[in-house]
Amino acid sequence: VKNGYLFLGWCDNPYATGSPYTYIPSGRTEDIVLYAIWQEIKVSGSAQYFNYEKGIDTVVITEYTGESGEDVVVNIPAFIDGFPVVELRCRFAGTYRAINIPEGIVSIGDSCFESVTILGDLVIPSTVSYIGQSCFKYGQFNSVRFLESNLQVISASAFEGVSVDYSIRLPSMV
Repeated sequence: VKNGYLFLGWCDNPYATGSPYTYIPSGRTEDIVLYAIWQEIKVSGSAQYFNYEKGIDTVVITEYTGESGEDVVVNIPAFIDGFPVVELRCRFAGTYRAINIPEGIVSIGDSCFESVTILGDLVIPSTVSYIGQSCFKYGQFNSVRFLESNLQVISASAFEGVSVDYSIRLPSMV
């Protein structure tokens, strides 16, 4: 584990050239020196990467303005200016290592993850009760996992054309 980095594998030289080691053959008795291969993870998570609307006592995120890329992790803030973020009304575009949604979000709006690629798992927190139209439409995900929740509405075409490598796991009550 190296804070701020994604582990990619092992190599027999410090320059990470050649083929990575994926296994050591059974019966090998001589010493081997291996080097960890790391990729820096860029993290966006403060309010500076989001446009938002403040209500009386809550915040709605209306736009993500940070970067995207295979090494980018987006941490959606749970609070902005001391007020809880309760809704995502933005649309993410491009490819991301991960997008982390905090507990407290109750609504994920229309087309929020439409046509997005998320290389890791997308976890929908237990506080989400509403999924908007076309929310995941044509998106590509490793997996989408809903924590047990009070999910009440999954709108039309929310999962139309979605591509998932492993699974979509909905709450048992759906």
